[in-house]
Amino acid sequence: MVKLEEGDIKHLRVLLLPDGVKVYFSYETPIAFTCRARLVVRVNDWKVMTGKHLNSIDGGSCEAKEKRVSGEAFEKSLELLLRWGMYGE
Repeated sequence: MVKLEEGDIKHLRVLLLPDGVKVYFSYETPIAFTCRARLVVRVNDWKVMTGKHLNSIDGGSCEAKEKRVSGEAFEKSLELLLRWGMYGE
């Protein structure tokens, strides 16, 4: 089943997909996803509110921020996941 939920912070939304996949959106932009219990979060290329969304998703610690991936790497990984179901294999 596919479902869209409101997040903990205004303008944060979570798209729930089959197999436990979650895609997190800041406004209308995907900023993180989970797949097979792995969380992938992109770096903050925007402003304060999206930073709050990212921190809400991964906790915002220095360690969490170091694990964030570039926008290009994030988009490629998300595309592979959504198109082919391939991430982390």
